[in-house]
Amino acid sequence: MIRKFTYIFVFALVTIVGQKSFAQQDAQYSQFMFNRLSYNPAFAGSSDKICATLLGRNQWNQFGGGNVTSDLGSVARGANPTTILANIHAPIGKRFGIGANFNSDELGFSKIVSFNATLAYKQSIGSNGGILAGGIGVGIVQEGLDGTKLKAIDPSDPKIPTGNITDLGLDLNFGLYYTQEQLSIFNNFYAGISSTHLNTPKLEIRDASSNGFTSQYVRHYYFITGAEYELNSAFTLNPNIMVKTDMVKTTTDINATLIWNQNIRGGLSYRTFNDLVVMAGYEFPFGLNIGYSYDLTMGKILNYSTGTHEIMLRYCFGVKIPRREPKIPIPRLTPRFL
Repeated sequence: MIRKFTYIFVFALVTIVGQKSFAQQDAQYSQFMFNRLSYNPAFAGSSDKICATLLGRNQWNQFGGGNVTSDLGSVARGANPTTILANIHAPIGKRFGIGANFNSDELGFSKIVSFNATLAYKQSIGSNGGILAGGIGVGIVQEGLDGTKLKAIDPSDPKIPTGNITDLGLDLNFGLYYTQEQLSIFNNFYAGISSTHLNTPKLEIRDASSNGFTSQYVRHYYFITGAEYELNSAFTLNPNIMVKTDMVKTTTDINATLIWNQNIRGGLSYRTFNDLVVMAGYEFPFGLNIGYSYDLTMGKILNYSTGTHEIMLRYCFGVKIPRREPKIPIPRLTPRFL
């Protein structure tokens, strides 16, 4: 069974990366280990509890916003990348999991909003407690541009829209997700591969006069893995890795988080292209998990931005179905037995 799982995993990896893409479009998150559902629909129902996550990201703070004076007068600069994510997932019996994702990503005068529902099927692999899940995500993606805030050098340019323009399309995702409670010296091992925008939706973002542009979404591919290693009775080391690519640009996040007493954590991540991430968090006994991360971009943008802030809230809870006690019939006396 382990060999069979390996064949399936490698075949899926080759299948989803053996395509050609052109540009990265998906939002980026530093606390990706708490946000696996947005990357991989097979993650749905991986826990025995219902889990809801809310995440807000303000990237390159102070890089955008406000107005700037130019030859065209006072011109709005547009917003820096700002992302809001909300998702929820739950198990359905022992085999299935369901979930839903909502994402709002704003950059400049453009905004992308997406929603998808996910369904996962889980299957035990081998005798070592491994579970392999396959999942699909079906939803919509909407992209828009506020043309009222644009100031064209040539006002008669037919490519520059003058109003709010939007379009939406069908969006499909797929993923595989493997978990194992004990793998050699590691606990709670996980690994997943997935792809978003499988159907490469094409949006025609134009006004009534056909002013605007075409947005062609490309497939994005993800590999994510992590585990826990118990250092002693008080400290646990939790390494996590994510590789994301559109076959043109590849980014890798390498994270190491130290957990004390199973609730207080602090960690560091390095992201290729010179990003350093510091994160901290706390998990309450009643299932609430809070986290904060700060991205320090080491490139030239550091001269214009104070960094990136990200806040995460996750709440996991179980639902107990009250047991109905069977009714015991009350004996009745009748004249027949007197």
